[in-house]
Amino acid sequence: GLADLEVLGLTTTSDKSRVFSATRTGVYEWDAVNDEWVSINENLPAFFTQYGMLAAASSGSQDYLLFGDTNGKFLYRKDLSGTNNWTTQNSSFAINGSRVESFAARTHNDIYLGTQGLGIFRSTNGGASWLDSNNEIDEMQFNDMILSDDGSRTVIAAQQHLYLYDNYGNEWSRVDLPGASDHK
Repeated sequence: GLADLEVLGLTTTSDKSRVFSATRTGVYEWDAVNDEWVSINENLPAFFTQYGMLAAASSGSQDYLLFGDTNGKFLYRKDLSGTNNWTTQNSSFAINGSRVESFAARTHNDIYLGTQGLGIFRSTNGGASWLDSNNEIDEMQFNDMILSDDGSRTVIAAQQHLYLYDNYGNEWSRVDLPGASDHK
């Protein structure tokens, strides 16, 4: 079972057949046959357990699991084709020392980060470099993000609003949340 009940991240594979969870004590996969969470921490260093984020990504027919810490010190990738090993995707994905609040991945190379104070960043090379993707977003703290299955939209949850990014039109639109006050 889960060794820590504080779940830091939850994700599924692209076909929704596999479910994964990140806690302060590790990364787990749900085993529906045995009705339990199974640790998949092979080759992950012990220091990762303090704060972590999890995202699933695919490239062609291959699914990957990405795990990174909120301080941006490392990013690991796990090939879900049957290998039990995690490999270093990138040794650092820090953005000017800002805390990473959320991340999502379309492929193991196409990754979005939501930071605390600096906004949204995107990498198209597995985290080797990052591009500012704020484009008209007036908030700078992001709690969560998801990418649509077909790659057409990115949805980001900020403090007071949701932001939708049309990947084909390359533009953000803001959705006000009921009861939220504007805090510009």
